Amino acid sequence: VLARLSSNPVVVNALAILTTYAGAADKYKISIVRDGALNPLCELAFNEDNRIQKGSGGAILNLSHIDTHCEQLLICGVCASLHYFLVSGDPHLQFYAAATISNLSVQVEDPSELVDDEGLQSLVKLLKSSERLIQQSLIALRNLASQSAMQHRITDCEVLEPLYPLLRHHDPNIQTAACHFYTISLY
Repeated sequence: VLARLSSNPVVVNALAILTTYAGAADKYKISIVRDGALNPLCELAFNEDNRIQKGSGGAILNLSHIDTHCEQLLICGVCASLHYFLVSGDPHLQFYAAATISNLSVQVEDPSELVDDEGLQSLVKLLKSSERLIQQSLIALRNLASQSAMQHRITDCEVLEPLYPLLRHHDPNIQTAACHFYTISLY
């Protein structure tokens, strides 16, 4: 249905409903995936209307909370959508991408398939943004760094310079996230 809708307000409202259901009970998430919503959601990430992009991002994030959807999200091209969100410059889209990467990176065998080097650079750049994005980026980077190959790729993105001040950040949640990432990625 999403792919056939032509009016932006209708698509925005449909995505709001879908996002709400995707954030609810697992049975709704399973129904959404079973009924074929993943491909249109990934395609709508590239829509020119920012409201549609945000709706798509919110729904994708909510669907990424179930382990069984990980493989289906990857097959449907979620990595391209996440990359687009990361480099978009829009803090809402960047948050959705970082949070989705956080979820998916603990579910896949090889987290390197989730982000390319430009995506990693974008996550590292978010360490110098709002507190909400900093914390979510740290969690995403920590989860990605669970494998040694990713640790090297992340370190190559010059993550240490923005990381060190976060170890002394005034927000204890950011300090904790920075310490966890530092411990996992550098030891």
